[in-house]
Amino acid sequence: MYYRYKVKKKDRKSVKILLVLSLCLALGYAGYQNRQYLLFWKYTFNKLQTKIIEAEKIKNQQQRQLALHDLCQVFDLYKEENPIDEEAYALSARAHFLLGMAYLPGDLSELLINDAVDDISSEARKEFFNVIRDLRKVQALLDDENSGKKHILMLSQSCYLSGFLSREEIFEIIRKINPEEFTFEKVDDARFFALMHILNKNEEFGFSFLTSKGMTDEGVGGLLFLATAERIAGRYTNAIMNYRTVIDKTNDDRILKLVHMNLGKIYYNQSLYTESLAHFDAVLKIDARDTFSRIWIGKNYSAMGFRDRAKAIWTEILAADRSNTEVKKLLGVM
Repeated sequence: MYYRYKVKKKDRKSVKILLVLSLCLALGYAGYQNRQYLLFWKYTFNKLQTKIIEAEKIKNQQQRQLALHDLCQVFDLYKEENPIDEEAYALSARAHFLLGMAYLPGDLSELLINDAVDDISSEARKEFFNVIRDLRKVQALLDDENSGKKHILMLSQSCYLSGFLSREEIFEIIRKINPEEFTFEKVDDARFFALMHILNKNEEFGFSFLTSKGMTDEGVGGLLFLATAERIAGRYTNAIMNYRTVIDKTNDDRILKLVHMNLGKIYYNQSLYTESLAHFDAVLKIDARDTFSRIWIGKNYSAMGFRDRAKAIWTEILAADRSNTEVKKLLGVM
């Protein structure tokens, strides 16, 4: 009797242990599945704001992406629980914007200087679309056209980088900013504001604002942006002068390569083919394998009437890279 009782008692104890272990495992799994949601409750709203600021300052790009990605997931879950909290949507937009920027190969100025806006990755564009969605929700919740003014730059930059709106449509958004009252927190914001005016036939104001607020006289980067804006606006004489000043101020091959490429394109567009060739040849002295410059050298030869020389260059490029669609098009019209 005692033996049977002892066995039953042990069995009950084992069952209890198994139940406790099962419960712990279930809670652990649930915690893992909802770790981002639990993370939100670990921090107050103010601390989450601090977390975004801290994530923005992380220098390592991959670590910055990871930190911002986690925060975006936190806010996406929080918005589901609080669908009428405009502050949550505004802060979520900020997190998604910073994540989109973290996916880019450089800051906004660098993208424009390198003509790389069209090469933005799909994952970055997705984040900018999320920004647009969140900020539209903020405006809808507040039901006030002026409510989103403090987010205008974030919205307009997201529309530009995602390709969601045309330059003209973006200008209609950004022109609501009064530059005498608005605080431009970053030089990229001031440069973008100026560029949108330049691109929409308000060049006099745009260049005036750019030179006064865009730090164009501080370092090679500022001068490069000014030259880029002048090139985009078709002010080729000023662009050439500023690009030449950059050449005199730097020994950085990466920058020199970029400047010679832009000068080569400017001279080509002005039908100054000899001058254009000189700059693309300068690029090849820096990087003998640069396909882009070889294509443009062929364009110059073709424009000068040396079509056989152009064809020979393009054929050689295509032999090395059968997927080069631009060269295929150029050879197709010959």
